[in-house]
Amino acid sequence: MANYLYLQIAQRIEEHIENGTYKAGEKLPSVRSIHEEQGISISTVLEAYHHLEDRGLIVAQEKSGYYVSGKRRTKEQVPSQVIPALKPESVVIDSLLETIMQERFIREVVSFSRAIPGNHLIPGKILKRNMLEVLRIDEYEVMNYTQLQGNDRLRNEIAKRSMGWGGMLTARDICITSGCLEAIHLALRATTQQGDIVAVESPCYYGFLEAIQGLRLQVIEIPSHAQTGIDLNYLEDVYKQYPVKACIVTPNFSNPTGSLMPDSSKKELVALTTRYQVPLIEDDIYGELYFQGTRPTSLKMYDKEDWVIVCSSFSKTLAPGLRVGWVAGGRFRQSVERLKFMTNIAATTVAQLVIARLLEAGSFERHLKRMRSKLFLQMTEVQAAVEAYFPEGTSISHPQGGYVVWIELPEKVSSMELYKVALQQGIGFTPGHLFSTGMVHSHFLRLSCGSVTSEQTEQALKTLGQLAKELIANHQ
Repeated sequence: MANYLYLQIAQRIEEHIENGTYKAGEKLPSVRSIHEEQGISISTVLEAYHHLEDRGLIVAQEKSGYYVSGKRRTKEQVPSQVIPALKPESVVIDSLLETIMQERFIREVVSFSRAIPGNHLIPGKILKRNMLEVLRIDEYEVMNYTQLQGNDRLRNEIAKRSMGWGGMLTARDICITSGCLEAIHLALRATTQQGDIVAVESPCYYGFLEAIQGLRLQVIEIPSHAQTGIDLNYLEDVYKQYPVKACIVTPNFSNPTGSLMPDSSKKELVALTTRYQVPLIEDDIYGELYFQGTRPTSLKMYDKEDWVIVCSSFSKTLAPGLRVGWVAGGRFRQSVERLKFMTNIAATTVAQLVIARLLEAGSFERHLKRMRSKLFLQMTEVQAAVEAYFPEGTSISHPQGGYVVWIELPEKVSSMELYKVALQQGIGFTPGHLFSTGMVHSHFLRLSCGSVTSEQTEQALKTLGQLAKELIANHQ
């Protein structure tokens, strides 16, 4: 009977979670307190908690304890997959995007629009200390261009970290860029010409659509699922019908859905890429921001013929203003480097040296552990507030990492209309139609959990939910 005691404990805790005694994001009793109050061995309590972890009901935060996960288990509550036109289209970016980009600088607005770390997540003191050290020790080096590929120390540290996600890169494979979006631009320019077709996930980050528009390319949107990412069956059908020259995908905590591709799907996607010889541009900017377990693998892990181009950045993990990203161009490395030189010669020197010092000292990894814990709690608070205050029939994604959640409202609610009335109340978010070329996601929206603090979250989302309910009532 003792062998099953941990299951009894786990069942009691699960019942408390299901009936709302412990809510999403709330801390559970410590292992020691259960051990002392109930006279149960610590190993038995730990086994119960590990069982609940495996089921996705709770999550462990290092040096903090165990928390209720915001993850739902019912399939019908996941935002639905929308099927776009599945044919080449031109991209025309909505002028609303400029308004949203400016909104982030208005202090009076509680903004859920920014998929970046808030000031409370940026390790300001550590960055300042390292920057002063760099200016003191490398006084003249920081005033000059670094070499074309970027600082040797930084590229070497990035190559070391690639072992953690299966990339196995060398410093020679890596070129430092001014953020991840420049890396994406370079990858597109290296693999396409004006008028070519690029496949993207639907929905996808609007920055990709802007890049495609700016390069005068065409786009085909591939349906993506809010949990598992791009639909490979649709992608292969498109490869068979159209001369696709590149594909952009975010397999780890995609923006805006937060989806995480299973390893089996990643392997299948790379096999598909290799078979049809379509360059695969991997945006891995959120890969380090997992909430539990181990760092998810990169598509590069399965790439035996160098068709995968990996793009990433420190904008989401350290500070967006540093503007340091990188690209591993695979078989297109030389073209990427030549285009980098033609564009802006080199990325900023001082920021590269600061980040290199952080990585060498181990400060970056310690910062990431704290950041993941805070992001998880912020995201579960957002999810809990949406579930409590938004209209009946609302669905929300439950990512395992990253910054954003994807929400499907009842079809009567236009997220564009909701955005306009919400902004008047001092609340910002990103309407869903910006993440595709058409209006297929007009009743969806994205909320970012990185910039808004706990004190702001509940009241702002309560107001937003009420505004959505009023819009439904007005349309009846």
